[in-house]
Amino acid sequence: MKKLIHIICPVYNNNQSLTELVTRSFSIQKELDKYDIRMVLIDDGSTDSSWKEMIRLQNQFKKIKLIKLTKNYGQINAIIAGLHSISVESYFVILSSDLQDPPEKIKDLVRELEKGYEIVFAERQKRNDGYFINLTSNIAWKILKFISKDLPYRGSDFFILSNKVKEMISNTNEKEIFIQNKIINTGYSFSSILYERLHRKYGKSSSNFEKRFRYFINGLYDCSGYFLKKITQFSFLTFVLSLFGSIIYFILYFINEENVSGWTTIIVALFGLFSLNFLFISVLGEYIWKIYQNINDEKTYIIKEEIDFITK
Repeated sequence: MKKLIHIICPVYNNNQSLTELVTRSFSIQKELDKYDIRMVLIDDGSTDSSWKEMIRLQNQFKKIKLIKLTKNYGQINAIIAGLHSISVESYFVILSSDLQDPPEKIKDLVRELEKGYEIVFAERQKRNDGYFINLTSNIAWKILKFISKDLPYRGSDFFILSNKVKEMISNTNEKEIFIQNKIINTGYSFSSILYERLHRKYGKSSSNFEKRFRYFINGLYDCSGYFLKKITQFSFLTFVLSLFGSIIYFILYFINEENVSGWTTIIVALFGLFSLNFLFISVLGEYIWKIYQNINDEKTYIIKEEIDFITK
């Protein structure tokens, strides 16, 4: 009996790329003859004709499951919805619908997985997203890599998981998860392959700087409290330096005949310390907000319509 591979694709206003995405994804079936490839397309609140296109493609290719969410819940929540929808044992590929990640690379992910790994990342060796996006993304991933040593060095939104890993991450009740870190923290063996992230062929990306920055912040907070621990250490260092400076000024006050004219120093120190104080309060506020999100009953996604695979 063939092993199943489900390709999970969140869709948001990707009607132009869907036909090529599905065609290219199923075209690798002949080279992966030990596997049965299926797709799960999740419409994450698209405002274009993506849903109609998805229905047309399902009627043509059959082995496609469709999920329509009530609104735009974000890429990660759409992925979780797709993972939740499959209860059979399978391997799971997470693939964007914009074709910047070539579906043909799934073959390389599978071959690496067959070496005994439970997780394989497609790590970006090169990306064609424009200078600003490339620069900011590289900086963000280097920071995250410094915090969590096992993360892919250049980042990865394209990967394959075993059923064991899927069960671990799909059972989380957290909101706004940093999925790459969640996968790594399962403790299962992982590897990576290198690939070139292509220039966007159809349409315009909906991922603006604010969304990317928010996901970066989620990564910082999700890495085992590292960020909070470092802020605590920095706060203690600031206190020690301030105490040391106060002792020096106190001694100089009695040594010098004239009073120390440290008005500028005091003002700068006050503004600096107040700024740090506000920063630390905002960090604590973020942690409290994440705690609130994870204990309330708000759903991470709501399914409006679901159409199962068409069986012949």
